[in-house]
Amino acid sequence: MKCEHVQELFPELLSRPDAFPEAREHLKHCASCRTLFSLFRGLDSDEPAQYLTDATREENCRKIYKKMHRHDIFVFTRRVTGVAALFLIVLFSVFRVNTGTAPTLADIPDEVLYFESDMEIAGEPVIDEEAVIEYLAQNEPIEYLGALF
Repeated sequence: MKCEHVQELFPELLSRPDAFPEAREHLKHCASCRTLFSLFRGLDSDEPAQYLTDATREENCRKIYKKMHRHDIFVFTRRVTGVAALFLIVLFSVFRVNTGTAPTLADIPDEVLYFESDMEIAGEPVIDEEAVIEYLAQNEPIEYLGALF
């Protein structure tokens, strides 16, 4: 018989032990089915199954507790590291050192200055052409004015 067929017969093997001789023969030769059948028999009974010796059970518990303790330490360390990293990021963003030079007023475009202030951008001044000629005639030497006209 195949393992799958024998495993399907586990409930009948418990209730009627003499009913399936081929399955009993398979259990004698197949270690994995024999182990599964013993587990199945332990599940069917009301008393807890004892598959491990007391020394093995204690050793397993000791190993599990040791791994749990290591895991707790690892999780605690990871959380502390995360909080410290977050604190450093906040600290550096608050007390950031500006290594570049501060921009001058000439570096800031007029549109930005306009939007960030309550002032209005002054339009192009309207100057009368005759007023310009009169100003130049009064304040500039005639040698310079000859090239303009």
